[in-house]
Amino acid sequence: MNAATARAKIGAYNGRLVAIEFAPDRVYRFLMGTMPAAATRHDAALHELVMSFRKISAAEARAVKPLRIRIVTVRTGDSAASLGRRMMFSDFQAMRFRVLNGLGANEEPKPGTRVKIVTD
Repeated sequence: MNAATARAKIGAYNGRLVAIEFAPDRVYRFLMGTMPAAATRHDAALHELVMSFRKISAAEARAVKPLRIRIVTVRTGDSAASLGRRMMFSDFQAMRFRVLNGLGANEEPKPGTRVKIVTD
C-alpha cells in the first residue's frame, strides 16, 4: 500500500497526518495529536499504529462484533468509575467515559442527566 505522512502544528498540539492508499478508489486518512512535551514519547506507538494498518481477511471481518453507543440516565450513586466499568474497555474506563461525555478530569456525572456508554 502506498502511504504518506507529515508533521503539523495543530493549535497547541503536535500533529501527525497519515494517508494510506488502500485501493485505487479508497484512501484512509488519520490525524493523531500529542502535546508538545509528550510528542517524542509517543512516536514509537504512533509508528506502530500506522504500520499495523492492513486488509483483514474475510474470517477476521466475520469475527468482528460492532460496538454500540447507548444512552443511559445517571442514577444516584453512579460515578464516572461505575459507569466506565459498564463500557467495553479493560483499561482507562473512567477516563474514556469522561472523554466520551465531555467531562473534566475530576468531574462526575450528575444524577438525572443522560450520558453515553460504549457497549456490545
